[in-house]
Amino acid sequence: MLQQDKAVYTPPLSIPLEDIDNSPLAHDFKLDERRVWREQLEELRTFWDKKAHIFQIEHEGVTYDCAVYSLDRRDRETEFEFFHFAPDAEGNIYCAPSPACRVGRYRETLKNYLVEPENAEEVAARLLAERVDYMRPIRPLQDEDIITYDDIRAEMCRVLKTPAYQGQTWADFAARGGIRDEEIAEIVKRKFGSSGRSSSNTISVSREGSGYRLWMSWTKYRSEMEKPTLEGAATLAMAREILQTEHGLLNPDRPQMSLF
Repeated sequence: MLQQDKAVYTPPLSIPLEDIDNSPLAHDFKLDERRVWREQLEELRTFWDKKAHIFQIEHEGVTYDCAVYSLDRRDRETEFEFFHFAPDAEGNIYCAPSPACRVGRYRETLKNYLVEPENAEEVAARLLAERVDYMRPIRPLQDEDIITYDDIRAEMCRVLKTPAYQGQTWADFAARGGIRDEEIAEIVKRKFGSSGRSSSNTISVSREGSGYRLWMSWTKYRSEMEKPTLEGAATLAMAREILQTEHGLLNPDRPQMSLF
């Protein structure tokens, strides 16, 4: 009786994890950024007193995954995360651009306000609607268009729609006699922060609190070499003009001339 050859076990070739990360499709792996995001929330939930609330919101035909939580409830702060996930042609789930944010994800912190799970969705829906409204384009792109004074003023009016601190209104300043130059400087610096938005057919905007600098362009985000569209004293002067004409806020440090 002939002895049959024993089958020889050949282990599969090992694939370096770096290769999988760099080229997942070449190894038949599908990416699912939504699953990764949710797993991270589950892992960190113990640090949020098990108050992380995850749900979906639909706004103007776009679905957003939302998480509401507090890193430390003793700080009395609530974190809101908004993500828009969408599949590509190969079936991978990516964080995709949305009306709320061009990179597909957006985070906002409410200070001095703790949101409980039962009203988290209501507050999140309001914040998302405000964000989408804020990110709407100033106006559509026109052939051979330029940045006009009206474009710049419209962006400044958008930024100065409300003061820098939550719960504060321009009526509060009017009630105490107006707003001082140093207060305008502080508000503009806080409102500018370091943020912006961009689109292929609308004005791109970038802001920096340092130097009160504002960049506006029809085609791209600004580079460090570009001269700001508005900066320094010119920014503060326009802010003063807007607050005076739109909200009736004068400078209490400057005596106003009598009409008679």
